[in-house]
Formats: sequence, C-alpha cells, structure tokens
Amino acid sequence: MEKKIIEVVAAAIIAQNQVLLAQRAANAQDGGLWELPGGKVEAGESHQQALRRELQEELALTCEIGASLGCAEVEKEHCIIRLHGYIATLPNAITPVLHCHDAVHWVSYAELADYAMPAADIPLVAALRQYMQAIPNKERIIIPAENRLKINKPRNRH
Repeated sequence: MEKKIIEVVAAAIIAQNQVLLAQRAANAQDGGLWELPGGKVEAGESHQQALRRELQEELALTCEIGASLGCAEVEKEHCIIRLHGYIATLPNAITPVLHCHDAVHWVSYAELADYAMPAADIPLVAALRQYMQAIPNKERIIIPAENRLKINKPRNRH
C-alpha cells in the first residue's frame, strides 16, 4: 500500500540576521522540539496561501513570503511528510500569540545547531544557512531594533 503524502509548509522568518523558531507544544507530536513555524497545506491552497494562513492561525503573524528554501521529505510509519520551506519577513513589529506552541525565540544562524528539531526541518535549516551566506550583508533584511519582536530567551533550549 502506497503511503499518503502530506504537504506541509514552513517559514524561516528573518530579522536582524536571526530566524524565528517555535517550540512545539509538549503534548504534540515531536513535542518540545524547535521548528520553523508553519503547517499543513489544505486542498486548493498554494504553498504561500497555506503558510500565510498557518502563521496567522498559530502565531497571529502576518508575513511576506519570499524565496523557496527547497523541500525535505520524511517517511513516517503511515505517511510521508513533504515539508516545503520559504523565507519570510514581517512587514512591521508584531508580537506573536502562542496558540499551538510553548515558546518562540529569535536565534542567530550560529545558534541554530543548538536547538533540537524534527528531522524534516534540518535540511531546510541547512539551506537557510547557505542562503544567508550567499547574500551580501548590505542586502540582508534589517529591521530596526525598536521594531523587532520582543521575546525572552529561555534558560533551557532542549
């Protein structure tokens, strides 16, 4: 029997050379792991539409969706998860509302390796690092400090 493919999208939300990670709720699948926020694509939605909807539903964020980071597949017992990653930006300062996650953090690219993540996110994070290294500093997305999300860093990242 052929496994069902579940299409999922995730956003690498970038500001000040940092990316926003969300911690999955403790009672969710892969609970406690850190991820690029996103969710499942519904019938009739484009990846960008699904990502905008998921970010609004899960974090109350309205983001601009940009370049693709590629796709990663993970085979589970009963299905295949196909995760499509995208660069995203916040047009203005918005504080996320945690509906489905336990926490969110702004993380430098060097710190990304310190966070335990689901298997599908790992290749997208590697693609994100390559993407950011390829962009000259003067072209990187810079948001003034007063407009950045204000999020407390946790003591324990795992």
